Amino acid sequence: MRTWKNRSLSQAARIKMENRKGQEEIAGFVAIVLIVSVIIVIFIGASLNNKSYDRRNIILNHYLQSLNQFTTECSSYGSNYRDVADLIRDCHNNRRCSSGEDSCIVLNDTLKEAINSTLTYGVNHSRKGYIFSAIYKNGVQEEKIIVKIFGNCPGDYSKAEAAFADLPGTITTSLQECY
Repeated sequence: MRTWKNRSLSQAARIKMENRKGQEEIAGFVAIVLIVSVIIVIFIGASLNNKSYDRRNIILNHYLQSLNQFTTECSSYGSNYRDVADLIRDCHNNRRCSSGEDSCIVLNDTLKEAINSTLTYGVNHSRKGYIFSAIYKNGVQEEKIIVKIFGNCPGDYSKAEAAFADLPGTITTSLQECY
């Protein structure tokens, strides 16, 4: 025969068992949150550790921007000297300098002089070479204006790009630094 005391003890034991199950579920949830947090911290640390690539790319991008603004020996008929970006447009549109020189030849010579005098590359250097290119894009149409290779580009590289208008399309210049 069951007494009131026995019944209340069994209910108390049942409540304790239910509380333990709840505590176990909370402990499992906390463990999962901790594991996911550790994984996220590892991924963030790995992504922040890749600073050298970003730094190289930023420096290369700044160099390309300044190269596009480099003043050349070619002047327009209004006696303004053209920068490299203007000279690329002139070359693409088959315009000549006011001196009568072909703008593509002046562009080629200017790039050669600017890159050879400001960038170091070669077999004995960490940078093996550079590739400069300018490409005109209008919708799906793509036309290479100039591709200039300095040194050797066997494998890994960083690349910077800059775009400017040449209506109805755009010209994208790129400088690839090879390692």
